[in-house]
Amino acid sequence: MRGSIIPHAIKLAAALALAVVSPVRAQEVGCGEGMVCAADPPTLIRVLEAGGYKAQWLRSRITENPMISSAANGYAFDIYFYGCAQHADCTSISFSTTFRKSATSSAELANDWNRRNRFGQMVYDPDSGMMSLAYDVTTKGGLTAANFADVLDWWVSTLASLHGSFEASAATDAVQPLPPPEPVALPAKTRKKRRRGE
Repeated sequence: MRGSIIPHAIKLAAALALAVVSPVRAQEVGCGEGMVCAADPPTLIRVLEAGGYKAQWLRSRITENPMISSAANGYAFDIYFYGCAQHADCTSISFSTTFRKSATSSAELANDWNRRNRFGQMVYDPDSGMMSLAYDVTTKGGLTAANFADVLDWWVSTLASLHGSFEASAATDAVQPLPPPEPVALPAKTRKKRRRGE
């Protein structure tokens, strides 16, 4: 499955070479020059858009940290930012997608996924009855263009494998994605300030 996505990853890697942090911005956020970092969310947005994915910069209602909303292979997903100082200069990200509540959702189903798949951790929430898939990545010090291209490629290919994996468990209704969330958008003043700082 992943092999069919590799040509796209190559194109994305080339585009990533143009979507790096400027020397001045690199010093401001402690991110190496020419790297892709959670400390500079616009860098990730440029990378996603260069690869043909939508990317909307927002803020989490829960943590108020930056987040990016996107989609691939029929699934809406979010990129959450962690290790932040005052909701900025973050050090890691988590790709995440949540599935609709289903009668076949269970801890056993999540555990079966985790046994079968190397990338992405499936979690079942007994309170909500929903499952979610996450892929955590640290970017402290920065990721090279090739590194991030590979990270994104693994996440996209993992999403692409969802239906096939759950068909083996006869639980295809458990992988119906939730509609995109409605997080709080960045205030206009914040957006304007960040544009000047790029």
